Amino acid sequence: MLFRREVLEGIAGGRIDRVFRVWAQPRVRAGSTQRTWAGIIVIDSVTAVTPEEITEEDALRSGFTDRAALLTALSKSTKQGGYHRVMLHLGGPDPRAELAGNADLTDQELADLKTALDTIDARSRRGPWTREVLRLIEDHPGL
Repeated sequence: MLFRREVLEGIAGGRIDRVFRVWAQPRVRAGSTQRTWAGIIVIDSVTAVTPEEITEEDALRSGFTDRAALLTALSKSTKQGGYHRVMLHLGGPDPRAELAGNADLTDQELADLKTALDTIDARSRRGPWTREVLRLIEDHPGL
């Protein structure tokens, strides 16, 4: 599920605890999580709703100024299907951020990492590639 920057900021700030989507079938399920730059988003529930069931509070808690603005946005969707209310919350920071900041690996962790890379390379149809990609990342940080 994609989120606009202002929605992620609202979720992180506690102002947004639900989003609405137009789906033929739900694309997420209760209990699932999604990693984002704002942290881990936890999906609490997914409910099919009619336009009549969407409240003013729904609109405000999904980042819209009012119900009419939310319904207008939903009506502009080019997707086929019905409306779904997705209740969610920020579950915490993305654990990868902490891992990325920790360059101090034990000898065993380094050996495990090399084994994992070798396994990926061995399965590749084009041959070994993982070390080259890591070198490119090192040469071009933040790209």
